[in-house]
Amino acid sequence: MSKIKSSTGDFEIEAVGTGNEIKMLSDTSHGDNVKAKFGTGDDLQIYHSGTESIIAENGVGDLKISGNNLWLNDVAGNTYFRGVNGSYAKMYHAGVEKLSTKAIGVDIAGTVTANTSGDSNSSKGLVINTTGTNFESDAGIIQVTHAGGGATTGGYFMKMKAGGGDKFTIKGNGDVVAAGTVTADGLVVDGNPVVKGLS
Repeated sequence: MSKIKSSTGDFEIEAVGTGNEIKMLSDTSHGDNVKAKFGTGDDLQIYHSGTESIIAENGVGDLKISGNNLWLNDVAGNTYFRGVNGSYAKMYHAGVEKLSTKAIGVDIAGTVTANTSGDSNSSKGLVINTTGTNFESDAGIIQVTHAGGGATTGGYFMKMKAGGGDKFTIKGNGDVVAAGTVTADGLVVDGNPVVKGLS
């Protein structure tokens, strides 16, 4: 094994002349905690601690990873994250796609759980904001209309559907409309009841 040593500490290699490049044509081997350092202030460091592989950004600015197509996989090739420029960003669990961005929003596969405590706006478990007059779940099973869409004048405020038809509607004026049989363990009426359809 050939060695080059410096008895004074640091050892510098500089390319002088046309091109100003130092080319590495073979692997470089770094022992544990031997760092590859980049930047005047050693801002970026790459090394293995003996138990972990570390990429450390210790200086000013951000640590950026750029590419038109980005993949983050485990050692077996299962994908954690994939991003394609101008198309989508996807996240995976155990190699199965769970979240994907798209031009009009986000697709989520599986169950979404939102946890919260308290009753302030900042602690709500799920907040849906829309600039249109309606929010609809897939196939319109649940529909919510803003007051501007007529809810305050008797238009529906929230609808639930089943089998293609309206089954439960809460109107902006307080009316509740249910299609089919309503089963309740108890019933409390506040006000004058109006009962229709009795024979």
